[in-house]
Amino acid sequence: MLRLQPIYSVTKRIIHGYEVLSGPLPAQDCETFFSSLSAASHQTLLVQQLNIIKQRNDYSRYYLNLPVALLSDMFAIEQLLPELHNNIIIELQDPENISRLSPSAARVLNHNLNLIRANDIPIWLDDIAPALFDDVSSLLFKFDGIKIDKHAFWTLSETPEHLRQFIYDCHTLTQNVTVEGIENIQQQRVATRCGANFLQGFLWPEIHIQHPYLFTYCYP
Repeated sequence: MLRLQPIYSVTKRIIHGYEVLSGPLPAQDCETFFSSLSAASHQTLLVQQLNIIKQRNDYSRYYLNLPVALLSDMFAIEQLLPELHNNIIIELQDPENISRLSPSAARVLNHNLNLIRANDIPIWLDDIAPALFDDVSSLLFKFDGIKIDKHAFWTLSETPEHLRQFIYDCHTLTQNVTVEGIENIQQQRVATRCGANFLQGFLWPEIHIQHPYLFTYCYP
């Protein structure tokens, strides 16, 4: 099943786009499933997601997740580029793995990110938390947007001043900051008052697309 999770624009008060999420086969743990996928399996999954999105034939923005392992693979990115269109936004989904790259792999990652952007595809950084901020701020590549991890939001929002400061810190790296994990009106108000540009979470109903063959070739 393909899940399209709405991303809400605070300034325009409309749905800005959708993050493309996928559910694993029944009886599989979601986090275990995706953490075990190889780079090749992620690439296969991404192509399948893109094919389903193309069938929608609309002008919505779609955010697709790619791991560092795939984004630092030059051959894989060269294969994927022809599949990407101007309504696609790429999200680097596992920023905690950036610091684990060798110097040569880090250079390839930077090259590939610039190559994607040169093809007019925006690149966002997903799931940022305060513990990762220093690693992210040291990168040469400047992302088009940053998403704050939902667990980080839930913790920081207990002291709104801490949330406001972290959103401000993220704004020093990019103009666009999304807060994930918005599940009720109170959370929406807190994130908005603290300076988020975009909001995402179960407060806005997802679109579900049934597709039984989505994971047929996605095992590592």
